[in-house]
Amino acid sequence: MIKCSIGLGGNHPGTAKCFEDALSQLNDRGVRVCRVSRTFRTQAMGESAGDDFLNAVAILETTLSSRELLTLLQATELRLGRRRTVHWGPRRVDLDLLMYAEESTDCETLVLPHPGLWYRRFVLQPHAQIAGDWIHPVLGESIQSLFDRLQKKPLILNIVNRNDITTSLERMTSKLHNEFSAERFRLRQTSPDEPCDEPAFARIDVIQQSVADQRRTQPANGTERTITLATVPTVDIEKQVLTALRDFLTAAIGTVT
Repeated sequence: MIKCSIGLGGNHPGTAKCFEDALSQLNDRGVRVCRVSRTFRTQAMGESAGDDFLNAVAILETTLSSRELLTLLQATELRLGRRRTVHWGPRRVDLDLLMYAEESTDCETLVLPHPGLWYRRFVLQPHAQIAGDWIHPVLGESIQSLFDRLQKKPLILNIVNRNDITTSLERMTSKLHNEFSAERFRLRQTSPDEPCDEPAFARIDVIQQSVADQRRTQPANGTERTITLATVPTVDIEKQVLTALRDFLTAAIGTVT
């Protein structure tokens, strides 16, 4: 039996019941639910996300391969009424495969560990509650250690502009301070060759969309905690960067209760 973890999320009135139903259905299909965190209420990520979310993490045991388990999770979402019509939109239930033993996978449709695991507080906090000693196989740090990094403020984000795209860090910082206090984060312009040094929480690589692999549904994992932001040249570039930074900060330091 392989141990793995999944994240549960949703923001419809019936989401809490969907969590129960999802875990029950998984138990009926060759997956054993070992532990479940308490349910957290979290700030929605994305301007189209809607109301606050409920989030939890469950530890499973399974004989299924990671791809078979992903297929089962997606089928369970569908049975419970999940419809993927709006990117990061409201949803009844969302089942994300976070970790599958020590597997590290990087392909178009499946990335393990989940590429957002290292900075998303709404999965790190419940994961740390029930399996904080698990080691992230790419970063080599425990879940508890990754969660602890979120508590250190300010979170310094190195902004790397690879295509000389015109943006103003001062202007974006001012706008973000309307939602996140100044002591919680700091933006810092860096060059492409500068490593994501220890004081920096993450690096944001700003590139043109043509450079990105558009077939992927998930970004790749990296050892330097880098987020690649592929911008569309025909749309306001600074607005795109600002939106991505707002989503990142919401995930990393947004309200979780």
